[in-house]
Amino acid sequence: MYSDFNYVGRVKAILRYPVKSMRGESLDQAEIGWYGIEGDRRWAFVKSGDTSHFPWLTGREVPEMVLYSPRYDDRSDTKQSQVLVKTPGGDEWTINSPELLSELAGRYGRPAHLIHLGKGCHDAMPLSLLSTATVESFGQEVGLPLDPRRFRPNILVELVSGKAYDEDGWVGGVVQIGEGPKAARIQVNRRNVRCVMTNIDPETAQRDPRVLKAVVRARDECAAIYGSAEQPGVVRVGDPIYRNE
Repeated sequence: MYSDFNYVGRVKAILRYPVKSMRGESLDQAEIGWYGIEGDRRWAFVKSGDTSHFPWLTGREVPEMVLYSPRYDDRSDTKQSQVLVKTPGGDEWTINSPELLSELAGRYGRPAHLIHLGKGCHDAMPLSLLSTATVESFGQEVGLPLDPRRFRPNILVELVSGKAYDEDGWVGGVVQIGEGPKAARIQVNRRNVRCVMTNIDPETAQRDPRVLKAVVRARDECAAIYGSAEQPGVVRVGDPIYRNE
């Protein structure tokens, strides 16, 4: 560890999203590589014919996508594993099944297709970190408890300070997760500008515009921080987090 690193918190939860905009998997540990958490957002559905810079089919168009639960059949080898998706109705189909595509395209009301990217289908950067204190603060702004999954973090952090938004101060620095020479180190690149996805309840898919309004009002539309691997490594729930000062 760098001599100027200070202890700032612990890993509360690790979340991986095999399919962009669908429900995440809760993990006890995960491997962080150059393209984020191994297996994160490697699959996505795309709006056919969309040539914009953001062609993804997401909860913006189909809020119910957050109710679809994907999982890797073999968690030990996400590159080769089949992805299975459980639908809100209880069916489970493979990611490339015509039934799943037909159901999603039907909800969207237009043609869509599936893609797979080894580097991930990330909006901006491969890793996102968010503190429980920040989520609680936004909940106070809204007037109801908020599920952290609204913000779709990869690593949920419990801060030593307990102060909301403290993680924003990590931007421009490096955080180390775990201990020892092979611990993962993450370059914190910038704050995460949010969108209407934060309005979608991950349990019901119901929208509440007060959530994004609270983020805009309290933090200039930003919640969580984006990062990229400076040194790959394995992270575990409960791992200590250190920040360089």
